[in-house]
Amino acid sequence: MPSRCIAAFCSNTREDGVSLFRFPKEPELLSKWVKQVRRTRENWKPTQTSVLCSEHFEFSLDCNTLTLQRETQN
Repeated sequence: MPSRCIAAFCSNTREDGVSLFRFPKEPELLSKWVKQVRRTRENWKPTQTSVLCSEHFEFSLDCNTLTLQRETQN
């Protein structure tokens, strides 16, 4: 079974042409990712297999960095 993005209303896999990113182990960065996911999935907790797809990140070419997007709430 392929890994699926855990973001709310998203179930992308690599087969959908996106990259998948495992949650970081570094506590401060992990906390930021979890906080972002909990904006739409209250009480959610990451597992060893939890991933977010590239649709939820912004890539900056000038800094060569990947940043988690803030999702707007309607």
